[in-house]
Amino acid sequence: MNTKQSDGPDDDVLVVMQSLHSAEAGRFRLAAVHIGMVELVVGTFPGVTILAPVGERNPAHDSEYPPGTRFVAAFNRRPQDGAFTLPVKYGVGVWRAWRAMRRARCTHIRLPGHLPLASGVLAALTGRPLLTSVHGSPFAHLTAGREWTVGGAWRWAAGSALRSLTRFVVGRSQLAIVDGEELRRSLGIEAVVVGQHQFRRDDIFGRQDTCGASEVRLIYVGRMSREKGTDALLDAFETLRRDDPAYRLVLVGECSGIDVPAEVRRRALGDCVEYHRYRALRPDLLDLYRSSDILVFPSLHEGIPKVPLEAMSQGLPVVVSAPATGDYVEDGRNGIVIPAGDADAIVAGISRLRREATLRRECIQAGLATALQYCREETEDRVSRIVKAQFHMEHQDQ
Repeated sequence: MNTKQSDGPDDDVLVVMQSLHSAEAGRFRLAAVHIGMVELVVGTFPGVTILAPVGERNPAHDSEYPPGTRFVAAFNRRPQDGAFTLPVKYGVGVWRAWRAMRRARCTHIRLPGHLPLASGVLAALTGRPLLTSVHGSPFAHLTAGREWTVGGAWRWAAGSALRSLTRFVVGRSQLAIVDGEELRRSLGIEAVVVGQHQFRRDDIFGRQDTCGASEVRLIYVGRMSREKGTDALLDAFETLRRDDPAYRLVLVGECSGIDVPAEVRRRALGDCVEYHRYRALRPDLLDLYRSSDILVFPSLHEGIPKVPLEAMSQGLPVVVSAPATGDYVEDGRNGIVIPAGDADAIVAGISRLRREATLRRECIQAGLATALQYCREETEDRVSRIVKAQFHMEHQDQ
């Protein structure tokens, strides 16, 4: 599936976003988590142009654009770009975004990201029609786990500025879509809350409870970082293993601040931890869910997380932190909710599910019902109706 390259758009919607990987064999690659939301939001428009920086390709994040999508390179981003070079390149990118958005019926600003935020401010100031979507907090990574030092104060100030600019852009959009009620509340904005869930109705997999087996496989899917609670999860797993050697841990994701293989070696857990690099929701990740027994998702910050829903759709009971419930996990009904960053709470939540078979099975059944409500088809239908109504588009087949 090839994408078209263009010097400028002549389509209905221009998408300005941040995370694009470099070209290979005539194709431009994009992280699956981003293309999922982009397709969801702009899927109703007949023509789409995407403007983004081109960076280093990460083969673990490969995903292709829909057919007919045009691509405009905002600039080429290189690892060796210095403190002066990169701002100049971003300035060029904003100028190219301005030229492109003047010829587009609507501009979709995909946040977070420096280029889309600057382009969104420009579009808002000049009165261009705006459609905004926000995936995850645009400032949490600046403030998460920071102490009150000079550097921490600077990050706090930068986070506050990003929050204010995001509110400004969203407030001047014809339609704003965010991927979680928690994120909408934290930004203090009016927006439509929609999750970017990739599993479809046919992917939902009901199965019998497997937690009573001699081996209990815990699974975590996501970035390996302190913001995601990976360090607390490893601490909790060590405690569980000391009390019961039946536990095994499956980790799926990219290392981002925590070197998982090194941590596993340091803790002497090599024989009971299985590590996989990032996988999109293809059959291989579905198979990992289906061969596991309990999902553990102890993230410190989230918008509307897709991982717990993916696990629910595959018949897993879930243990999630309070910031990661996405407003769809209810403690004791379809999952177990625990405080964030607390290894003892992770141990207690897993132990409770393992011990209480009736609760576990009720959570599995309620989780399957929840997943059905949030499957891709339901979300696509809802977003399509909202976008068409807001932009006065005639009905057309997807």
